Amino acid sequence: MKKIGCIIALLFVIQHGLVHSEELDKKYSIQFNPLLIITDVIMGANDMERYSFYFIFDFQTALNDHWNFVIRPNIFMSNDFRIPSFVGEVFGGSTMVLKNNRSTGKDLFLSVMPGVLYRPAGRGLRGIYFGLYPNIGWEKLTIKSGNSFYTETIEDNFLILGARIETGYSWIYNNGFSITLGGGLERNWGVEMGEVRGEYETSKYLYKVRLNTMLGYSF
Repeated sequence: MKKIGCIIALLFVIQHGLVHSEELDKKYSIQFNPLLIITDVIMGANDMERYSFYFIFDFQTALNDHWNFVIRPNIFMSNDFRIPSFVGEVFGGSTMVLKNNRSTGKDLFLSVMPGVLYRPAGRGLRGIYFGLYPNIGWEKLTIKSGNSFYTETIEDNFLILGARIETGYSWIYNNGFSITLGGGLERNWGVEMGEVRGEYETSKYLYKVRLNTMLGYSF
């Protein structure tokens, strides 16, 4: 809910605080997601030893008026991976079933999404878009689980493969300031690479809704 509130507030600023004169001839754009970073900082302000950090970059180029090529790196880090009962969920969307009922740990997720965007209005880097992003990455989990008698540490690595569909709208202003609001569905699969098979099992990775608010510069 906090992230949705931040997005609504940002929309208000766009409508009332900026001059709506848009530039047409921009060919490149670099954007990132400040609201996710701000929200993560605010939510972790009361306990800085526990954090979750999610960061997205977007590098776009206009191939022509209708098509854009995108490279999107994703970084997620958390040292507050907690499973209060037998079932927990990791960042990529996998449900985990552990042998023990108390678990904490760390989650590191890195991926790259090369994608293509189609803009039906033919406005280069501006306007409404529909995008497709294949996803390839790596996830490392460090999990401490146990009970009153013993504690066990599990470290495991996953190859992440997936895809995302997305739609949204982009604005570019005369000074180069750009903003994109979008969202879509993402699905990932994890291929276990470690040697601790059997300590837990992962079910299929589910569809997840992802919302993006990107700010940056176009030139």
